[in-house]
Amino acid sequence: GIDGNNQVKAKGIHGSIEWQASDTVMLKSVTAYREDDTESVIDFDALEVDDLDAAVIYANSQFSQEFQLQYSSDKLNGIVGFYYLDASASNDFDVVLGQLGRVAFGQELVAYTGGSVDTKAWSVFADMTYDVSDQFAVSLGGRYTHDKRTADVFRASYLGASSPFFGNDAAIFLSSTSDFENSRTYKDFSPRIALDYALSDDAKVYASFSRGFKAGSFDPRGANFSSPEVAEGFEPETLDSYELGFKSTLMEGRMRANMAVFFQD
Repeated sequence: GIDGNNQVKAKGIHGSIEWQASDTVMLKSVTAYREDDTESVIDFDALEVDDLDAAVIYANSQFSQEFQLQYSSDKLNGIVGFYYLDASASNDFDVVLGQLGRVAFGQELVAYTGGSVDTKAWSVFADMTYDVSDQFAVSLGGRYTHDKRTADVFRASYLGASSPFFGNDAAIFLSSTSDFENSRTYKDFSPRIALDYALSDDAKVYASFSRGFKAGSFDPRGANFSSPEVAEGFEPETLDSYELGFKSTLMEGRMRANMAVFFQD
């Protein structure tokens, strides 16, 4: 019982440049852009009545730039780099509550939700491996991340078949359930260390520790009137990973045996 488009348009471009500056140094640039736009109609209850019918629009775009310096020598190998991300994600949708609206107000009722979250993030990182001897190697790495999230969220109820955002200027505003703008910046340093010891030319043992980080953000559909804490966003996630392992190649390369035990918190 609902009309509208069901389509997705997506496009992107990616390019990389590498320059062998010397026998030991390679410089690399990676640039990428992508965007997608979605128009869709969703019938959540799958019934003929016009309840829980939703027109939705999603729009996303992101630009990223990365620079790398890769170094390789007899004893020292690794990478140093810089990464930048500029992204935007938004959703807008009307949920028609036809039967409820007719009972309560004598006409259709629609609940509109619109939210966007913008991201501007950058990081610097390095990871180097040094061969202490022919058997023993040490790897050290780290990444510093600076991630800013900005949100703009609005939710409201209207009388009408659709909201003003979807072209119904005659819609009658009833009330809003969310209306906030906010931004937060998340900073983190994530280290990594790994130790490798070669038991022979065909077997080695290793131990490693690394930390992962994912910035917090905002719920683009959050209702801050009923839950005020929504406007403050949610916290970042961190992961500490510990691993011990053994890797080997046997029977003149015809058999490979790898074993590992890890703990993640």
